[in-house]
Amino acid sequence: MQGTTELREKLATACRLLYMEGLMDHAGLAGARIPETGNLLLNPREMRGTPGRHPGIMTAGDFVVVDPEGAKIEGENNPPSETPIFTGVFRARADAMAVFHLHLPTATLFSIVGTPLRPVGVMGSPFGRAVPVCPDATLIQRREQGEAVARALGQNLAVLLQGHGAVIVGGSIEEAFVAAILLEDNAVFQYRERDRNAQSHEGRRAASSAKAGLAAESDLEDVALLPYEGPVHGNSYGIVEPPSYSSCRGPAGPRFERCNRMAPLNSSSNQSWPRSFPNRSSAI
Repeated sequence: MQGTTELREKLATACRLLYMEGLMDHAGLAGARIPETGNLLLNPREMRGTPGRHPGIMTAGDFVVVDPEGAKIEGENNPPSETPIFTGVFRARADAMAVFHLHLPTATLFSIVGTPLRPVGVMGSPFGRAVPVCPDATLIQRREQGEAVARALGQNLAVLLQGHGAVIVGGSIEEAFVAAILLEDNAVFQYRERDRNAQSHEGRRAASSAKAGLAAESDLEDVALLPYEGPVHGNSYGIVEPPSYSSCRGPAGPRFERCNRMAPLNSSSNQSWPRSFPNRSSAI
C-alpha cells in the first residue's frame, strides 16, 4: 500500500475536521503527494453522492492512489472527476505536499461579485495583497483546466475559482489545513467589516434624511461586499486590523470548537451568514 499509515491518517483527519468546521462539503477534495514515489493520494469519487459515504467520515483506507498524470494505481475506489486540479498544481509546485479544493462559503462570494479578497488582519497576510482568482467556474476535469488553475495560483498559498470555491496548498497537510481555515476566517472578517461600515453609512444617511424632513428608507442591499471606503486602522504590519469577533466561543470546549459562524452579523439583526454545519464530535 502506497502512502504511510501516518500520511493517510493525517489526510483523513484533515477531511473530518474541515467538515466539522463547515469548510468541506460532500464535494470537497483533498490530496497529498507521497514522498517516496511522487504519486498522489486523493479522496475518491465515491465520497460524493454515494449513500453512507462522505468526506466527513473519511478513513485512511478510503483513499485512491494515482500517478502524477492522474492514472489510477491503487485503491478500491476511483479518482475524483476533478483530479486535474491536483495533477496540475502538484506538477507546477514542487514545494506543495498537500492540496485542498474546498467550496468555502464566504471566500467564494468575493470571486462572484468581483471584490478582491484582501488581508484584514495579520493572520491573513500569508495570502498577499489579494487572493488571485481563476475565471473558470466549471468543473476542472481536463488537463488544460488544471494547468490554468496552477497558473492562476502561481506561487501563492491559495487561488479562488470563480463561483466555485478555492484551491489551497501547503508544504504539509497541516500547513494546507491551517491555510484553509485562515482563508475563510479572513473572508468572514472582511465581509463583516464591510457590513459594519454599510450600517454606519445607513445610519448617517437616515440622520441626514430626518434632518431634511425626508423619510429614511431602508433600501441598502448587499453592500457588505462593496469596496470599503471607511477609515483604515493599520497596525505595525500595514495590515488592517479585523473587527471584534465577539461571536467566538471561548476555550472551554474541545480545541476543535471554533467560532460560531451562525452568529448574527449584528445584535439588531436576525440574519445569519455564512451557513455553517453543526459540529459533529463523532467525526473525530
